[in-house]
Amino acid sequence: MFSEQWTPKVVAEMNDYQFKLVRIQGDFVWHEHKDTDEGFIVIEGSMGIEFKDRSV
Repeated sequence: MFSEQWTPKVVAEMNDYQFKLVRIQGDFVWHEHKDTDEGFIVIEGSMGIEFKDRSV
């Protein structure tokens, strides 16, 4: 579908939410979203997420 890393593509919108596809590899700068949540579905490979107090 696309080959660029870390360039999210909006594929759908519903009730003020956006659904995005993104190809990732390597580390990303730690950040937070105070007014919203994020969910992730991994299609291929694996992904780890580091929080301030734990890693998943």
